[in-house]
Formats: sequence, structure tokens, C-alpha cells
Amino acid sequence: MKKYDVMRLSGTILLAHLALCAAVFLLILVAAQDMTSDFTFRSSYGLALGVLGAAALSFALGWGLRSVKDPFDKKLSWNAAMVLYVLNAAAFLFSPEPISGPLLSMLWSLPFAPALTGLNAFAAPQSVLYLFGGALLAAVEPLCLTLGLLSGRRAEHETTKNTGAPAEAAERTDDKEKKPHA
Repeated sequence: MKKYDVMRLSGTILLAHLALCAAVFLLILVAAQDMTSDFTFRSSYGLALGVLGAAALSFALGWGLRSVKDPFDKKLSWNAAMVLYVLNAAAFLFSPEPISGPLLSMLWSLPFAPALTGLNAFAAPQSVLYLFGGALLAAVEPLCLTLGLLSGRRAEHETTKNTGAPAEAAERTDDKEKKPHA
């Protein structure tokens, strides 16, 4: 592990989370402009849109912020995802309603506010089903962000490993042809 990988990964994840917060804030502003619409986030469509929007945007941010030349370690990335999940779950528990609670936890849990509003259609706030669903929603962002950060890594490393192996095998066969009893 390199010396500053943890700090670089922390900055990348924090930057992605802030970008996701800004995107959801803009989505809420755009949705608030058209108040005559029949669509509301407090429905099954709102829940699906909130989950898919956060998942797709997290994956895209992870894909865009990943470093191709110097990729993150897989273990380190998954550990950072667990830390981000714990932060998301703690923010959700301190502020289970999307627009109530302490300001810092409300701002931190802004990326899954549309999905929590959609969850209100199925479960009463503060019920066990609502808290379980909120804990699952808190895991969407870290999972998709980490998958985006690590995507494409295996193919890049396999090509660098496989380029040397055929050349070595060709050299070995050449040696046997030149010296059959060696």
C-alpha cells in the first residue's frame, strides 16, 4: 500500500458524496419548480427513482473519479465503503425523516432523501420496516461508488500480466530447440 492511498481515497469518496448531495439538491429544486405535476416522490415510483438515481450517479462518479494509472487497492476500497456505510447509517438514525433532525445529519443523508420519501409510502416513519429499509438505502451509495471505483481494474491488470507470459514461453521453446538436451 502506498503512503497516501488512504488520504487520496478518502478525498475521492468525500468529493463523490458532495457531488451526489449537490445533484440531489438540484433534483429537488427542479422537482419543486413544477408543483402542478401529478408525480410525487411519496410513491413506489419515487422510491424506485430515488434508489436508481442514487445508485447510477454513485457508480458514474466512482467510474469517473477512479485512477487508471494508479488504481486503489481492493481491500482498502471495500473498507472505505464500510466506513461510508456506517456514516450513512448513523446520519439516517440521527435524522430518520428526510427533512427533520440535526442539520449535519440531514445534509449528509441528502442523497437518499427521495428514496426515503418513497419509503414513507410503504412504512410508517419510525417503524421497524422503515428503519430496516433506511439501513438498506444507506448501503446503496457506498456499494455503487466502490463498484465504480474498482470497475475495469481486473482487465487492466490481466493484460499487463499476460503480455510477459507468452514471450517467456516462446523463449523457453527456442532454448529447447537450440539445445535439445539442456
